[in-house]
Amino acid sequence: EEQAPWKLHKEGKADEVGAVMYNLAEGIRQAAVMLYPFMPTVAEMIAERIGWDNPRWEVSSLQWGVLPVGASVSASGPIFPRIVEERE
Repeated sequence: EEQAPWKLHKEGKADEVGAVMYNLAEGIRQAAVMLYPFMPTVAEMIAERIGWDNPRWEVSSLQWGVLPVGASVSASGPIFPRIVEERE
């Protein structure tokens, strides 16, 4: 809760917000690397959305700090769309 980006933003701590958001994106990037052997298309979609150009899917990519600082995150809808069942 101390690192909540919305709270830091309200307090005017832009640098800290940037650090928190970078750490979130970097954690997501590492999750995508681990997901790649099982769901390569999904991992590639994640990489694209977090601004990771030219991803490398090797174990060496699991080191921290591979995502470039200032990478642009895109909001292009859910990766797994909600399944809505129609009731009769």
